[in-house]
Amino acid sequence: MKSEWNNRLSVLIVDDNKVFRAVLKNTLKEYPQIGEITPADDAEKMFIQIDENKLAPDLVFMNDSLPGISGFEAAKRLLNIFPSIKVIIVTLHDTLENRALAKESGAIACIMKKNLVEEVESILDLSGHQAN
Repeated sequence: MKSEWNNRLSVLIVDDNKVFRAVLKNTLKEYPQIGEITPADDAEKMFIQIDENKLAPDLVFMNDSLPGISGFEAAKRLLNIFPSIKVIIVTLHDTLENRALAKESGAIACIMKKNLVEEVESILDLSGHQAN
């Protein structure tokens, strides 16, 4: 679903690292197809924001190891509510287990945090939201 805001993509960044959220948000702002960007520092707050603000994000960047509910579990729950959302799992640890858990959760990719900024265009292409 495209957001109402100029028909651009609505993005959620779910990560407990404030600096990482800010860096990713600033990077995403450079892409004209990106509209509203909503941060959340854990899965519980993400679900509250979705409910209270009636959010229907197009794309979610989800940390795998969040406080409380893991990013993998949060992705599963989110995709049960909004099956058309594209979820990208971001991780510090590129392991076979994390890749398998990301796939099992329904995420379209599992990307290393250190590579994420450089891979935004590829991620947008992978999610069906080509970079201009």
